[in-house]
Amino acid sequence: MADATAAEPVKLKVFISYVRKDEDFVQDLLAGLELAGFEPYLDKHDIAVDEDWEARPARLIEAADTVVFVISPDAVASERCAWEVERTIDLKKRLLPIVCRRVEEAQLPPRLKQLNYIFFDHTNFGASLEVLADALRTDIWVRKHPRIGEVALRWEARERVERHVGAIIATAARENAARAAQEKRDRAAPRNSRRALAWSAGLTALLAFGVVAWWHQDTLKEPYWQIMARH
Repeated sequence: MADATAAEPVKLKVFISYVRKDEDFVQDLLAGLELAGFEPYLDKHDIAVDEDWEARPARLIEAADTVVFVISPDAVASERCAWEVERTIDLKKRLLPIVCRRVEEAQLPPRLKQLNYIFFDHTNFGASLEVLADALRTDIWVRKHPRIGEVALRWEARERVERHVGAIIATAARENAARAAQEKRDRAAPRNSRRALAWSAGLTALLAFGVVAWWHQDTLKEPYWQIMARH
């Protein structure tokens, strides 16, 4: 008897990148992948005017095990789809391109030319879907590899925070050192002033003595007995 408490197998998450013109095809693809046991999802493109359009698809791509890119003339001409492809590759996610509508080889982005495509035959959609499902299940590492990308993103975010905090601490340390040096100079200023005043008084007295001595130099030159005789 099977264990009723056993956890259900984790479904592979599949993000579908497409253009709105191919939405009918994509809805059939979405339903087919769900029936095949995957967890497919897509961006409905219903983003508010004031919303950052890159933020939401970025989160959807980060959460995916595999990104399926639906190739069509409109898709390869879309800047948004091109951004999603680049984001997928930057995050080192698995990218599977499928051909919904044929495109000339010269029109394909260089990133997609390096990959193998799955061609969807509209007269035999089920067979093409089966090929895609097999490709999605191939290489069990796809369950773990995206998680590595997510961990890398968290590490990068933490490093950015640590660098920012380190810069703040260094700035605060420099400011504290400058403040301490200024306080030391301020405390030393009265002592320096008193020392300068003492030196000034001594120099003044020495100069006064010199003037007096110069004034009475003739008297100082007289013999002692002459001075005493006058008295």
